[in-house]
Amino acid sequence: MPWSIYALISVVSISIASVLQKKLMTKQEKDPLANAIVFQLLLGLFFFVFTAFYGFKAIDFALYGKYILFSTVFWGLSTYMSFKAIKLIGASDLTIIVSSSAIFSVIASLLFLKETLTLNQALGIIFILLAVILVNIGIKKNKSLNAKGVVFGLLVAFFGGIAVVSDVYAMKHNDLNTYITLMSFTPGIFLFLLSPKSLSKIKEVVSFKELKLMIVFTFFYAVQAITYYLAINSGAALSQMAPISKASIVLTVFLSFIFLKETENIKTKLFALVVVLIGVFLVG
Repeated sequence: MPWSIYALISVVSISIASVLQKKLMTKQEKDPLANAIVFQLLLGLFFFVFTAFYGFKAIDFALYGKYILFSTVFWGLSTYMSFKAIKLIGASDLTIIVSSSAIFSVIASLLFLKETLTLNQALGIIFILLAVILVNIGIKKNKSLNAKGVVFGLLVAFFGGIAVVSDVYAMKHNDLNTYITLMSFTPGIFLFLLSPKSLSKIKEVVSFKELKLMIVFTFFYAVQAITYYLAINSGAALSQMAPISKASIVLTVFLSFIFLKETENIKTKLFALVVVLIGVFLVG
């Protein structure tokens, strides 16, 4: 299959997953931590099945254990914050805000990988920050949304943006599929150890009625990641996939408008969408 088809599937899948996550967390009593734990463990299960077809390979924990631990903690916190954020703001708002993860990835690369900041990246950071400010203004105007969701969204971007840098280094020296499978399970285990009391809430999440939507959401999230890497393995360059994947921001806003009726402050949101797209392209 051509890599462009994999890339298209990846973009559509993550956009659908974003809408489903909002649908999943619409009920006020839904517990973000319990849902985050179940999501990560299910995601690990999906990747386990996928990787089983290719075969597992040993990971050098002696050399890369600290990076795995670092990524585990930061991905776990990022996932937890995403479930907290999506309860308070729209899927389209969160998608735009989480795009700021590019800023934190750049900063982490400067500090830990000794990379240099280009003029385009600096301009991109400014554009992304402006987009986040615009989203925050729009949310404050809408009484049905909570501005705290912006803070949680920024924490999603912060933790995820730094975790990516750690992952990039570790994945260069280990089998990609095996590493991703491991890094899908471990954040869920970390979150559970963080709060074992969440077990009672987890029982509610895994009830048949509640679990169905979680499985569908996790499936589309897993499909997005798998097809992204399949596209690269089929000949796509990272320089090609980076801008293509940004199309998911546009599609998520569109799907949220259609299926979630997120029409509040639509002009401000669309302007923020254009601004953030310019920013992520400059940063990337």
